[in-house]
Amino acid sequence: MQKFDNKKLFINFIDYIKKHSILSLFFCFLIFYFTIGIYLCFFNDIIATYWDILFDSDSRLVYEIIKSNYYPLVNVFKHPFIVIILKPFWLLFTALFHSTRVGGLFLQALLGSSTVCLVYSIVNKLTNRKNLALCLALIYGLSMSTITFSVIYELYIYTAFFNTLLLYYVLLLWKNDNPIKNIDYFILSLLTVFNLGTTIITFITSFILIIFLFIRKKQTIKNFLLFIFYVVILYFLNLFILKLGHPNYNVTKTFEVFPFYNFDYNLNRFLLALKTTFIQSLYGLKLEENIVHKSSKGIFFSENQSSVLYIPSLFLFTAAFWGFIKNLKILKSSIALPIILIVIIHIFECYFYNTKFSFLFSQNILPLLTVLIGILYSKFSDKFINIFCSLFIFWQCIINFQIIAYIAKYVQLRSLVQLGFCSNYGLHVYLMYSLISVLLLSILVFIIKKNILKDIWKLTPENKIQIFTELAFIYMIIVSIFYVIFQGRI
Repeated sequence: MQKFDNKKLFINFIDYIKKHSILSLFFCFLIFYFTIGIYLCFFNDIIATYWDILFDSDSRLVYEIIKSNYYPLVNVFKHPFIVIILKPFWLLFTALFHSTRVGGLFLQALLGSSTVCLVYSIVNKLTNRKNLALCLALIYGLSMSTITFSVIYELYIYTAFFNTLLLYYVLLLWKNDNPIKNIDYFILSLLTVFNLGTTIITFITSFILIIFLFIRKKQTIKNFLLFIFYVVILYFLNLFILKLGHPNYNVTKTFEVFPFYNFDYNLNRFLLALKTTFIQSLYGLKLEENIVHKSSKGIFFSENQSSVLYIPSLFLFTAAFWGFIKNLKILKSSIALPIILIVIIHIFECYFYNTKFSFLFSQNILPLLTVLIGILYSKFSDKFINIFCSLFIFWQCIINFQIIAYIAKYVQLRSLVQLGFCSNYGLHVYLMYSLISVLLLSILVFIIKKNILKDIWKLTPENKIQIFTELAFIYMIIVSIFYVIFQGRI
């Protein structure tokens, strides 16, 4: 009888993970986010039924849009086309799991883990160093912001996915010597409208990336006007579909989300904006319960924190600044330049908005900020990267898992007191649910990949993005037309 060599089996397993880094990252984070999401939101009704419970998030509004057969026109003007862009996929996963709650959570976990893989792919393509790409993908995937918005009902993980997908497509065009084609203009415009329609403020990111791409590729004004033409056509197409079901939808109110405050040079407010961008998004700080609106209470990061908690982030970005100095000549002509500009604009956005709530916007910038760190670290040795990033990831895990445990206890107690029940299931049960769901879905994807789309997977990354983005857009249009016309009435 043949004996199993446990050591050889372990080595083969490690080799498989190294050869299939993206696949391993995707499934590990999908299981992780989905498990935590079910644990927090399946039985604990507090997140889905009350406003502003966690970091002033609109989880109740998002959950109502997921589960409802109508599009509530209250407080959705910052996200004008989600009924067209996101609702078709919420319907798909709700039907797949026969559960609104699980379907919504799974889609968020799916896009959260996909964004981790996109960060890995972008850093790897920019630096050609897999260990650096893996470290940065883990830092992003285990960040406080990514965990939070992948496991509670919110829209910011969708924003992160579209932003990062656009950055990846721009990078592919940036690095090749071919001219930008008509199909490229269309995909760039489509991803821009996806961004704008999900969270309107992110159109700034889209336009900066695309303008710098056009400068890099020496595009003419005519080419830029072609891009604008596609954006306008796609915008009004979405608006027309929305107006079919909602004639009273007020488009002009969308642009009221932009603040116009006098710049008052408040240093403390600026420091809070920096803390939100460079610390809170990566790992959690001390939490406190505060009154949000009238008598409503919610969890926020305390404004008064121990300075010791800032040290890991200070080391991370001090090393990044040193990398900036070492890479200064290269950065002038690299994609890092538009990303730096986007980060600076984001800091001022956090300054203009209430910085107490700015953690909400962290996913608008965090994937790009993580990619920027990867670029700045590219001149450092593998030994430094492995040790330094491993220590930072270890710190993230300790702090962020404590924060998630605190939040889980908080929402369970609030559910128990206010709604009269609380789940008796342990975390291991939700892990089992997650593993079964992911396993079945992976089998389905494997069958489709091998038998239906087997030739598509051999194409270049640009062509894959083109094909799947167009297919997704066609699906969105088909579903959303009937959704807005008939309002899901049966």
